[in-house]
Amino acid sequence: MTKSMAATSPLTSLRAFVRFPLSPILLSFLSIACTNRITPPPAPADGVTVYLLDHGRHPSLVLPRPDGNLTRYVYGQWSWYATGNTSLLVGVQAIFCCSQGTLGRRLFESEDIQSVLDLDGAVHLYAIRVDRVAADRLRDELDAIFEANLCTLRANADYHLDFVHHPQPYSSIHNCNHVIVVWLRALGCDVRGTGFLSCWRIASRS
Repeated sequence: MTKSMAATSPLTSLRAFVRFPLSPILLSFLSIACTNRITPPPAPADGVTVYLLDHGRHPSLVLPRPDGNLTRYVYGQWSWYATGNTSLLVGVQAIFCCSQGTLGRRLFESEDIQSVLDLDGAVHLYAIRVDRVAADRLRDELDAIFEANLCTLRANADYHLDFVHHPQPYSSIHNCNHVIVVWLRALGCDVRGTGFLSCWRIASRS
């Protein structure tokens, strides 16, 4: 049985250690306060569809390649995701300390997002139409980071991803959600929110 990126995130490990009795009202407030509101860019003349996958507490982004086939990208903490060390100590370090970041990637030989979901399901799936040039630029940037760090390559079959070192360290103020916000903005989206939690909503353009 493979691990779920949602069920085995550093935040989950910390929650298992420290259990706060949160009321439904407080939980609702935190959910609203931490929601990241995504406003897609204006309808592009030459657009492609990208996919934001919310795995519960960890997001990933799926971008099309020039042939239409899909590539999934994630950012996370190296020890947790690349080496599979999901101990409480590593979870606490991931939340409270600055540690090695990682870029995860998997190339799919399919244009169908269902092929991604069949391998690693998501709690929520958001399809966003963006400019093709912006999507190509972001994909090229992420692939360049991946290729530049191939000497650190580590495959983790539990997550169905290959991981390499990312030049930017992982911390509570630079976690997986913050990085996804940066990627979405590079695609022309307007994103409002703290970026602390994987809580997303697509907003209509006014």
